[in-house]
Amino acid sequence: MNRKHSEINGEGNRELENLLSTTINSLSVWIHVVDPDLQIIMMNDALKGMMKSLGFRENLNKKKIREVFPFLSRKVINEYHKVFKTGVSIVTEDVKVFEGVYGYLDATGNVVLTDANGATSATAVANTTSVQYNKQSWRAGNGSGFQGPSEYYVEKTDWVRLREVTLSYDFPKALLSKIKVKNLSLFATGRNLWLKTDYTGIDPETSLVGASNAQGMDYFNMPGTKSYTFGLKLTF
Repeated sequence: MNRKHSEINGEGNRELENLLSTTINSLSVWIHVVDPDLQIIMMNDALKGMMKSLGFRENLNKKKIREVFPFLSRKVINEYHKVFKTGVSIVTEDVKVFEGVYGYLDATGNVVLTDANGATSATAVANTTSVQYNKQSWRAGNGSGFQGPSEYYVEKTDWVRLREVTLSYDFPKALLSKIKVKNLSLFATGRNLWLKTDYTGIDPETSLVGASNAQGMDYFNMPGTKSYTFGLKLTF
């Protein structure tokens, strides 16, 4: 009876293992599974591919996670142990509570105060909602540049730029008369030679949609280019 029960459990474990392997291999993010001793027992194909690109050719199963990822801090290792001890998942993403109050702007631009549940409030209620950031938060996060402007994605773009400088030299008429030339000038022009700004983007003066009413959108924009021009003007 015990033997039969063990065989059934073995079959069930293999089915669960196959299901887990199939599930994590369908994901493009890097995933690994460890046992209570923090030995790696499973890695998905995405992580295996990344590790191979870094030069790991051997089978990493049964290796301690600290051997494979020696840069992990003691705090992270303790978090792994905490999961097996408490069953509480690790939060590996940055979490932030923004200062401010609950509310929104209505269709006419007036501020409507609410509580944490979205119900209208007569007084301001301080925000206590934390926000987790992941690799998609820049695109799909609440208030991202693709979902509408918000404080997190807006910053001052005060700037001072040296737009254009031209230096020229005109040769003396007395000298030019000897070679039968009326005018001879040399010049050098520099554009966008210097920029002073606290803006963290690529260029505070560019905009994704160009010359339109939608200004200030910075997304894969090209900066203003620095250029130099040298020339000669000659008149006979």
